[in-house]
Amino acid sequence: MRRSRSTVAAVLAVGLMVAGLAVGPTSAGAQSNPYQRGPNPTSVGLLGNGPYALSRVDVSGAGQGYNNVTICYPNDTSGGTFGGVVVVPGFVSFKAQMMWACDRLASHGFVVAVAETNTLFDLPGGRADQAQAIVRHLSAAGAPAAVRQRLDISRWAVTGWSMGGGGALESGLRNNPALQAVVGFQPWDIFVNFGPSRVPSMIVGVTDDFVAGVGSHAEPFYTAMTQNEKYYVEISSGGHFVGASNHPIQGASTISWLKRWVDNDTRYDQFLCPTPATGGVAEIRNTCPMTGT
Repeated sequence: MRRSRSTVAAVLAVGLMVAGLAVGPTSAGAQSNPYQRGPNPTSVGLLGNGPYALSRVDVSGAGQGYNNVTICYPNDTSGGTFGGVVVVPGFVSFKAQMMWACDRLASHGFVVAVAETNTLFDLPGGRADQAQAIVRHLSAAGAPAAVRQRLDISRWAVTGWSMGGGGALESGLRNNPALQAVVGFQPWDIFVNFGPSRVPSMIVGVTDDFVAGVGSHAEPFYTAMTQNEKYYVEISSGGHFVGASNHPIQGASTISWLKRWVDNDTRYDQFLCPTPATGGVAEIRNTCPMTGT
């Protein structure tokens, strides 16, 4: 396992690699990877929205085990279907607080379903249950026709913030063969042992988070995982509400992780391994080099 620390104070745009600032043509690797989508990635491109224009649709989960979702999906159908991503908000938080992820992730080539939880007070396990219900419903007959046309139901990820982040990580402990990756933004959970997880898992902590402190949540969760590919990014400042914001480091890391494991796209390895020395990051831990698909 590699572990590194950076005290660079510059913003992420300066710290990320500067090679290849222009978006290039689609890589020839697409010929051997049927899930690869989009042009060759760049560090600058990861800082904002991606190349896909989007549409949105709302779907009710009444009678399906969840409340409702807003789905953001690429308009393009020329390159095939896209992997799905569920986004779960935190304790006493609303779907609106996570809509940054709907546009940001979908524009890089995913079908993204942002959830309104059944109640504001659902614990992480209940949020994981709802994420599972969303995957199940949208993979069956629950998705509108435009979404079904674009969604690859065999490739899913679950992400979330705070208790939603704990729920995302708990999703990695459930029996769901379609789940390819999870990401927890400042995850909070005191109920489970994440050691048995076999799903590639990213955890984003924040040094000055006093709600889900990294010493009692993010770091122990990462350390407990022994059977999966894993990645830990600790942002140096911003507090617990980084997860409810379109933070450049959080977004770029998440896109790279989802592209690597949902799309099997090794073009994104360069943004994860070797450990990048980026401004605004207090610590990175990982299991580089990453292997498998």
